[in-house]
Amino acid sequence: MVNNWQTDRGQLNHNWLQNGVLVALNHALGITAGTVRSQNVRQTLAEDIERWQERRHELPALLARFEDEMSPKIFFDREPLSNCTEEDRSWLLPITHDLWLQREKVKEKVDTAMSAYETATQSYSRLHSALEQLPEVPGNEDLGPFQLLLQEFKTACETLSRAISAFPQGIRCV
Repeated sequence: MVNNWQTDRGQLNHNWLQNGVLVALNHALGITAGTVRSQNVRQTLAEDIERWQERRHELPALLARFEDEMSPKIFFDREPLSNCTEEDRSWLLPITHDLWLQREKVKEKVDTAMSAYETATQSYSRLHSALEQLPEVPGNEDLGPFQLLLQEFKTACETLSRAISAFPQGIRCV
């Protein structure tokens, strides 16, 4: 059973973050290292870096949805558990959810991913400010410090991607 959370996670983590943002950041790092040529260095760097802005606002909402959408408690809305009496549901559903929270370390995973998101957002802000300070035609002396910030942002995005990948692939029963 694949639900919306799993689909959205795949779209954000794999399609956008890994295959979009990180690929663009590697391209930008190639430009700052001089291994990739660009007609307009500043504009190309801006385009690569701005990939982050495309969907970053969706990540906190995705993380906030995890507990509700991936808990085994949702099985109580489907056969055969939907046939439980209200009395049985009143104690089975919360205990199932609480046991899952503890065994899967859900709160810790969400906190780790949110922290990684905040770190990436802060790193992006520093990088974006540095981009605005770059001259129209930056030289090697301008690109060196910028490259360090770019690498920091890339590392933060990789950490975020790993944190999102650490979530269970499916709904696990307790």
